[in-house]
Amino acid sequence: MTIGKGERLRWFDLFNIFEQGVLNRRVKLAIFEQNFLVMKKNITICLLGILCFMPQLAWGWGLIGHRVIGELAQKKLNKTAQRRIDAVLKHAGVAMVANWGDFVRSDEKYEGREVWHYKDIASGLNRDAFNKEAVTKNDGEAVFRVQELITKLKKEPNNEENLKMLIHLLGDMHQPLHMGHPEDKGGNTIRFKWQGREVSLHSLWDEGLIDFQKLSYTEYANYLFRTHTAKTVTFQPSLVLDWAWETYQAAQKVYDSVSKTENQYKYNYEYVSLLEERLSLAGDHLACVLNYIYGGK
Repeated sequence: MTIGKGERLRWFDLFNIFEQGVLNRRVKLAIFEQNFLVMKKNITICLLGILCFMPQLAWGWGLIGHRVIGELAQKKLNKTAQRRIDAVLKHAGVAMVANWGDFVRSDEKYEGREVWHYKDIASGLNRDAFNKEAVTKNDGEAVFRVQELITKLKKEPNNEENLKMLIHLLGDMHQPLHMGHPEDKGGNTIRFKWQGREVSLHSLWDEGLIDFQKLSYTEYANYLFRTHTAKTVTFQPSLVLDWAWETYQAAQKVYDSVSKTENQYKYNYEYVSLLEERLSLAGDHLACVLNYIYGGK
């Protein structure tokens, strides 16, 4: 069959129209992709800007870390304290309420308490200067609130919310970067790659390094209970500042570790002992406080 000249022209025109349509779609797709990349970049810049001007994103040790501390403390309570705390917590156990202080952030009733979880302090302070600054409400209130809750619970030990908040905040106070520096929001603005994703120094010590161990909270607590021997100490109010000072000193070691984060296995090898020391001491100190409040006759 022979196609006439007019038919050939019509087919040619149709082909041109089709080709032009494909070209237009490709141009539109390229423009969309370019706009999407620009938008993505702008959103990233905006988020980083917001991060720099936000209060410290303080989430303590993360779920596992707080439960490790709670489980360790539970193992070190005397029988009277165990019985009385069990009644106040309605049999929930210290480990399972240890994250309550973070969970309630979604409740407007507790708005404004995010500053209770940390205390940023300038580097290089001596002990006297530290003691004065630590109990202020500037750049976080962790030490002040721990002291306050201990006093309140000694008078009213059946206050369940105060007990759960104390359990949480005392754990937070032992995370080195909850006693970090104001200028970097406790390590939140120090960022690098860890296991293929961008993290902050703060989040690495909240949970990244703990997650690296691949242990449940009970496994980790049992291991630390067996391997870290606690000194028996009778609680005195002055101990809170001693414990905070130890965290402040540990924070400097964490800041000094940033250059080593590139090799994750080596970093874990060098710093897991510091991590486990902080978790173990937090459990010891929490038990010390709870025995003081609930362990008497």
